[in-house]
Amino acid sequence: MTQPRSTIATTIRSVVLPVLTVTVVAVVVAALVGGADSAVGALVGGLLVAVFLSSNTSVLETTTKANPQLALLVALTLFTGKVAVMLVLLAVFTSSDQVADHIDSKSLGLTLLAASLLSTVLQVVAYRNQRVPTYDLSNKD
Repeated sequence: MTQPRSTIATTIRSVVLPVLTVTVVAVVVAALVGGADSAVGALVGGLLVAVFLSSNTSVLETTTKANPQLALLVALTLFTGKVAVMLVLLAVFTSSDQVADHIDSKSLGLTLLAASLLSTVLQVVAYRNQRVPTYDLSNKD
C-alpha cells in the first residue's frame, strides 16, 4: 500500500511552481513587447492565479480530514468566493484610474487566462497522480 502524501506539498510542487514559472515568462515577454505597464499586468495576473486557484488545497485537506461529507460543499463555496473576489479585484484594477494607468489590461487578461488553464490542468493531473481512493470497496456487513 502506498503512503499518503501531503496534498499541500504536492500541490505546491506540481501546480504553484509551474504557474509561477509561466508568470515569470509572461512578465518577461510582456516587458519586451509592451514595456513596464505590460509587465506589471502580467505579474498581477500570474500572482492572482497562483494565490487564488492554488490555495484550495490546504482548506480542503483540513475539511476532508474533519468531515469528508462537507468536502464538495466547501470546494464549491471556495470556488464561488474566489470567483467573486477575483471579479471585484479585476473591476478595481480596470476602473480605478490610478491602478488602470499602470496595468496593461491585455497582458493581465492573457496571463490570467494562460495561468488559470495551466493551474486547472495541473491540479487535475496532480489529483490523478495522488491515487486517492474515491470509494471504499471493503464489505462491512
